[in-house]
Amino acid sequence: MILITNNITFRRQSSLAFSRFKQHEGFVLSEMTEGKMEFNKTSREIMLLKFRLWSRWVADTEDTIAFLRKDEISEADMANIVYTMDMIDNKYNSTIQENTHLFEPKQSACWVEVHSKIAYAYLKKQIGSIVGKTRIDAFDVIVDALIEAMLMGLYELWEIALIRDKTRPNKLSYTNLSYQCQTEGDGCAILERVKVYKKYYDVDVFKLENYSSHDIYINPKATESLKEAGFEITDDSKGDK
Repeated sequence: MILITNNITFRRQSSLAFSRFKQHEGFVLSEMTEGKMEFNKTSREIMLLKFRLWSRWVADTEDTIAFLRKDEISEADMANIVYTMDMIDNKYNSTIQENTHLFEPKQSACWVEVHSKIAYAYLKKQIGSIVGKTRIDAFDVIVDALIEAMLMGLYELWEIALIRDKTRPNKLSYTNLSYQCQTEGDGCAILERVKVYKKYYDVDVFKLENYSSHDIYINPKATESLKEAGFEITDDSKGDK
């Protein structure tokens, strides 16, 4: 076995970032089993598979960045990381489609579509910003963005669970990711979410609850688009935290 020089400075810092990711995994799985949100078998399997595949990807990406020949991330380095992301995402989606005994098709298809349009798109956008950053800073961006995307995935699963339940109000969770999408000019973030829910479950009335560290903000373009599309969104800025 031929070894090449490792990077102990990067490894020390990246281990802290990876630890944050694993702590977040523990939090999400605890919420799914012991929290006040209710999740069925499909929801749990969706998130377990997500963490299984993305944990491996984070570890592989850590290795990739550690062995780069220079400290600054290039356009080609970023493109390679995005390519491996898309490979994992494709494997994830195909695994769900091939195992309908674990993943109820309609619920799974709804979640995959909404997660792809919101959380996964956010993750790719954040990783696109690592060009020119040091390897330590870049890995921090990658892990923190993945944590936000996974947390958004948890809320999306909860939203779908409430829609399927039909005995409680339909909810939209306003998270830090939601706030960032709105303030960075992505006026379609909330609209795209409710459009997917209407496509699969024919719902158009939602209660918006704040789980972010910010006041709820929906940019004017998005507000107008929601009204034009016939959606009724009630703003509950307090939320049940």
